[in-house]
Amino acid sequence: MKSQTTKNQNIHRSTTGMYKLVIRKKSSHLHEKIAIREEALTHCHENPRVLDCFHGDGTLWREIEKNRPVQVLGIEKSASLSRFEWIHGDNMRVVDELNISDYDLIDLDAFANPLPLLLKLWPLAKPGAVFVYTFTFVALYGLPPELYGEDDFIRKKARCIQNKLLEQKWSTFFKRLGVDALVEINVKEGGRIKKYGYFVKPLAKST
Repeated sequence: MKSQTTKNQNIHRSTTGMYKLVIRKKSSHLHEKIAIREEALTHCHENPRVLDCFHGDGTLWREIEKNRPVQVLGIEKSASLSRFEWIHGDNMRVVDELNISDYDLIDLDAFANPLPLLLKLWPLAKPGAVFVYTFTFVALYGLPPELYGEDDFIRKKARCIQNKLLEQKWSTFFKRLGVDALVEINVKEGGRIKKYGYFVKPLAKST
């Protein structure tokens, strides 16, 4: 699969289909998250409206705002020290009170699984809206390690099969939404796979 480097050197985009870049290191991956969002913003107009559904203290967008203007509304269920406007509450409930089609970029930086909220927001978002996501998959290798003994081949084979199944189902999920391509960074940390990426909601097809 051929790829080309974007202006952010940590991200590569596939010229055909979906591309996965694997980075093997342990950190909070703040740099990768910021790079993904800066790349996603190239699909938005100046001073876009951003709905940050897992806002925290707004750290990511505070860093991004240093380089370009953004209008951020955060949603956070815990206390927040954010300098942006934010709403306290459960994001699955708060979004019911918002006009989702007003937002140019929707940020789903979930601790684990953003897909339930994505499915809720998908029909409400306008065509051309950009979705940014964090997805963490915790691998379950089936057999307990005690049964592997010293047979490391079986352990690695089980991990490989499950990772391939994840990628297959992941691609199928987005194709059902009509998304042709993702820009994504994959990070492997022990038994976890973290996906940082974005995609653009397709424009309505003319009949």
